[in-house]
This record gives sequence, structure tokens and C-alpha cells, in this order.
Amino acid sequence: MEKLIGPIITLIIALITNAIAFYQFRVKFKTFNEFDKLFLNKSEQKKLTDFQFLSDWLFLFFAMYLMPLIAFYQFEKPSNNWSLYLGTFGLLFMIISICCFVPVFIYSFQKDLPIKKYSRARKWGLANMLLSLIWIYPISYLIVTGKNWNVLPAIILFALLYSLFLNLVANQTKKKFSNTEYLVDILTEEELKQTPLIHAYTIDDKKSVLYHGGDSSRKTFYVCDFSSKIYLRYTPFQELDLNKNELRRTIPNDSKTTYKQ
Repeated sequence: MEKLIGPIITLIIALITNAIAFYQFRVKFKTFNEFDKLFLNKSEQKKLTDFQFLSDWLFLFFAMYLMPLIAFYQFEKPSNNWSLYLGTFGLLFMIISICCFVPVFIYSFQKDLPIKKYSRARKWGLANMLLSLIWIYPISYLIVTGKNWNVLPAIILFALLYSLFLNLVANQTKKKFSNTEYLVDILTEEELKQTPLIHAYTIDDKKSVLYHGGDSSRKTFYVCDFSSKIYLRYTPFQELDLNKNELRRTIPNDSKTTYKQ
């Protein structure tokens, strides 16, 4: 027993350390918005994206598949007739669910799939997830109550992969935020003093985000590093998509150019 104390303590410390790191990263992810990502490098942005995908995947797996599997341990084993009925029922719906899921998966990953059809793919994915519960619960119930532990890793692996594919469909068809481009102006300290600003939040120990006091839309941000005296104004930039037929020029004597939007 004394030989096990050391490894157990090491394992507990490792679990606590990883839990703290996970919590800190979770808080950072939840508090970040699209504007904050402007100040992250590509590596950190990729970490946030991967973390969101991993969190959604594991949550789906634990909530929909693993937790009911653990709960079935408290139930009694059914009779042989019921076991045969549930087994046949579960296998039948497993085949139906897989056959329905493959077209949904292929449909969701079409390169030319219009965004307006994303909702249809998501509805099909949700329906398929509910359909998977019809067969995985009876099979899990039979495995746990019958104490068929040699089959348990297979059903867990299958549920893990199935939830992964479902999450891939949801991630592929979720609403994509357009990357807003910003015009950046460097302000002097005098210009900043003349601007009524409202503090919003801090990005890190040095940089703070502020809004213009008279801008109710709050689309324009001010990022200030007061220690380095660097003051930046971020204004959303909307690029005009001008068609040649929409372009109208005035007479040559006029130096201005007008555009019909």
C-alpha cells in the first residue's frame, strides 16, 4: 500500500493541475469575442478553435452516451425474451441510423453547399443524433446489466466516434462569423484627451479597450496602451463591391467621381 501512495499523489496533483489549466483556458475562451481575436496570433486562434471543438465533442459524448451507460449499472438484468427483443430492436435501429447518417455527413461536407442550406443539414444531424439514442441505449443497457465487460470498450469507442462525426457535422454547418476588417488610426495623446471615452475592459496587463462616449452603436473601438503611450482607433471597414454597370462618372470637367450603390 505504501508503494502506491507516491503514484496516487502524483496522479492527484497531475489531475488538479490539468483541471486548473482547463478551467483557465475555458474562462479565456468564454470571455473572448471576435474583436479580441485580432490581438491573437494564428497559433492562439487555432488553439481556441480546437478547444471549442474538443469541448463540444466531449460534452456530447459524456452527456448523451456515457452518462446513461453508467446509469444503467443500477438496473437489473432483463429476462431472456426481453434481452432478445431489445438486442434485435437495437441492432435494427443501429443499421438504420448509420444508413441515415452517411448521406447527412456527405451532404454537410459538400464544398459548394450554400449557407442557406446549413440549417437543413443541422436539422438532419440533430434528428440522426436522436435516432442513435433509440439503439445505443438498449444495447448499452444489455451490455451493462449482463456484465459483458469485454464488449463495453467497443460500444464506448463506437459512441465516441459517432459523437465525433455528429460534432463534425454541427461544426461544419454552424453559423460562420464574417471576418470584419478595420481601419486603424494612430492617435496622439492630445487627440485622445479630446475624445470622450468609456472604458470597456482590459485585454491584458497593458492594453485596454474603450468606446467613444457619443457612439451608441459601439462599432468603433479604441485600444490604448497607456504605459507605452500607443493609442489606436479601430473603425470597421466595409469594402464596396462596385460593378462596372453601377459605376457612373460625371462630366470630365468635374473632378469628383460619384458611385451609384
